[in-house]
Amino acid sequence: MRCKGLSNHLDRKTLNHSNKEIDTDKSHLNYDLCEKDGDTLSRMNERLSEVH
Repeated sequence: MRCKGLSNHLDRKTLNHSNKEIDTDKSHLNYDLCEKDGDTLSRMNERLSEVH
């Protein structure tokens, strides 16, 4: 499923990044602008269930 891969990418859940410019030592500085609970995939699925 493409959404799962996108979710993993957005949530930085992978350890092996194809983009060598990513500095994993700074990952702790990342933050989410969405204040809802859950990861990106669960929020997408929840929203899709609301609009279908």
